[in-house]
Amino acid sequence: MGGNRLLVFFSDSQDLRGNRKSSPFVTGKDGIAEVRLDLLHAKWIQVFSDWNHVCSDSPNQIAFSFESIRREGVVAPNTCGKTRAQIQAGTLTIYARPETFLEKMSH
Repeated sequence: MGGNRLLVFFSDSQDLRGNRKSSPFVTGKDGIAEVRLDLLHAKWIQVFSDWNHVCSDSPNQIAFSFESIRREGVVAPNTCGKTRAQIQAGTLTIYARPETFLEKMSH
């Protein structure tokens, strides 16, 4: 999904509800957004996509470790389908789908 706005939260704590910072990013036509982790100076990241539903059982409660992303790569669960990307060091893959009308109205 290209041209989507992502809101990336980052923190030194895995519990991102408290002291956290955020930064917006936009995906390219290929649905990929490049985030320079070395510029964020944090240990944990949480990603949301505007007007899209993140394909996870509880996206509000999932934080990803920068160290795990850097070393091994991370592929988030995909509860919206069977597609599964290959894990690649330095890459975090998150699945999302367009929100339904009712999901949009709940904002």
